[in-house]
Amino acid sequence: MTDAHATPVSPAHDPLAESDSGVVANDMPLPAVVEEVTDQLVQDLAGESPQASVVSPLTSSTTEPGESSAGVEAAPDIPAMLAQVRALRKEGKQTEALALAFQAAQLAPQNPDPLLLMGVTLLSLRKHAEALAAFERACELQPTSSIAWLNRGAALSALRRFPEAVEALDRSLALDPTNALTWNNKAVALDSLKRYAEALAMVDEALQRNPQFTLGWITKSGIFANLQQFPESVLASDQALALEPNSANVSLWVNRSAALSKLGHSDEALAAADRALALNAQSLMAWLCRSSALSGLRRYQDMLRATEEALKLDPENASALTNQSAALIGLRRYERAIVVANRALERDHNPVMALANKANALHALHRDPEALAAVNQALQIAPQSASLLSSKAAILHSLKRNEEAFAVIDQALTLNERSPAAWNNRCAILLSLKQFEEALVSAERAMALSPNAAIAWNNRGMALLRLRRRREAREAFDHALALNPRLAAARRNKQATSPIPYFVYLPLALAFTSALVVALFQQVAQREDSTAVGLGFAIGLALGTLCGWVLFSQM
Repeated sequence: MTDAHATPVSPAHDPLAESDSGVVANDMPLPAVVEEVTDQLVQDLAGESPQASVVSPLTSSTTEPGESSAGVEAAPDIPAMLAQVRALRKEGKQTEALALAFQAAQLAPQNPDPLLLMGVTLLSLRKHAEALAAFERACELQPTSSIAWLNRGAALSALRRFPEAVEALDRSLALDPTNALTWNNKAVALDSLKRYAEALAMVDEALQRNPQFTLGWITKSGIFANLQQFPESVLASDQALALEPNSANVSLWVNRSAALSKLGHSDEALAAADRALALNAQSLMAWLCRSSALSGLRRYQDMLRATEEALKLDPENASALTNQSAALIGLRRYERAIVVANRALERDHNPVMALANKANALHALHRDPEALAAVNQALQIAPQSASLLSSKAAILHSLKRNEEAFAVIDQALTLNERSPAAWNNRCAILLSLKQFEEALVSAERAMALSPNAAIAWNNRGMALLRLRRRREAREAFDHALALNPRLAAARRNKQATSPIPYFVYLPLALAFTSALVVALFQQVAQREDSTAVGLGFAIGLALGTLCGWVLFSQM
C-alpha cells in the first residue's frame, strides 16, 4: 500500500500549489499614510491679501511732495508675479515657477508670501531641504502665520524629521485650530512615529472639521492599515473614492491595495496597485503592493517581476528583497530564496518576514534544524505571531517532535482561531499522534474557513483514510485534485485508496484456494485422521475470512 501523506502548512497563507509543504511568507509592508509630501500637504496664500504687518519697501515706493515721479522705476507687482507662479505650477512648469518665485523673493525680501510659494514649488521638485529653508525664513518673517508653520511641518516630514514636524504643526494649530489640513499632517507625522492611536485621533479632528476632506479619509485608511484593522481601512478608502471616484492620489490606491491583500481580496488588490502604478510608475510602494497581490493569486513569476521593478527603484529595499524571496519560494527556487532572504536580513531593522521566508525555504529543502533556528529567531522578535507559531509547529512535525508541535499549534490557534493553515497543521500533527477523529475535526475547521483550499480537502481525505472510510477519503482526494491538479500529496494519497485490481486479486485468491483444497484432499486420502481434517478446515476458514476482509476493505 502506498504511504499516505497529510500536508502540513507553514505560515499565514495557503500552501504552495507546487509543494506539499511550505508557503509563501508574504511581506506586505504597510504603507506610509501619505507616500510623499505633495501640494496636498502644503498651502500658499493664494486668494489671501498680504498681511498688513508685512510691507515690502519696494512695494511702497513714494516720492517727496513736489517731486516729479519721472525717472522713478515702478514698484514690482509681487501679487501679480505670484499669480503667474501659480499659473506655471498648474501647467506643470515647476522649474519656471521656481525661478519666478525666487525672483519675487529677491525683490521683496521682507515678504513671506514669495518664500511660501517658493517652498511649495521646491517640495514639488523634491528639494526638501531647500523647501525647509524657505519655510523657516517665512516663519522668521511672520511667526504668526499658521500656514508658514504648517508648511514647515510638511517639509520636516518630507525629511523624516517627524518629532520636529509635530512641533511645527502644533505651532500652526495654536494659531489656527480650524484648518483640517494641519490636523491631517499631524496625523501623518504621528503615524510615521508609530503613534497610531494618537494619529487616528488627529485625523478624526480633521474630518470633524471637514467631513468632505478626501485626503483625511486617505490618511485614515493608512492608519487603520497600520493598526491591522484592514476592513476599516478599506471602508475609509471607500469614503475617499465616494468623494473622488477618479482620484489621482497614489496613496489612496496604495493603502487600498495593502488592506485588500491582507483581507485576501487579491484580484481587487491587484487592480488597486495597478491604478497606483498608472498614476506613478516610479512608486516603490505600488510595486510592493502589486507583488503582494500577485502572491495571493499564486502568480509567482509576475510577483518576481514586480519585486525586480521595486528593486530598480531601491536596490537595498528590505521589503522588496523579502517579497522577492517569497516569490522565489513560490517558484521552488529555494536556494536562491535563502540568499535573497539573507540580503533582506542584513538591511531590515524588523526582519520577521525575512526570517519566516528563510525558515520556509530551509523547511522545503528538509533542512529542518536550520529552519527551526530561523523561526525561533523570528519568534524572539514577534512572540505573539500566530503564523510564525504555525510555521514552527510544521517544522517540529517534520522533525517528528509531535508532542511539542501539538502544544505550539494550539498556542497559534489561541492567538488566531481563523487561520486555515494552523488548522491544517493541527490535522497533520494529530494524524501523526494517531488521533484520527480529532484530526478530521481540524481538517473540517480548515475547510470551513477556506473551502476552496486543496490542502484542507487533502487532509480531510487523509483523516478519513485512517478511519477506514475509504470511499469518502477517495472523494476528498478527488476534490483536492479538482481544485489543484498539481498537488502531489493528494495524488499519492488517492493511490492509497485504490483497491487491488480484481484481475490481480481474484486469480491469486483462486490459485491459493485451489492449492489448499488439493493439499487437504491429499492429506485425507493418505490418512483418515480427524485432527488433520479439522486442521485443514480451520485453515481454509481462516484464509477465506481473510480474503473476504481484504476484498471488503478495498470497497
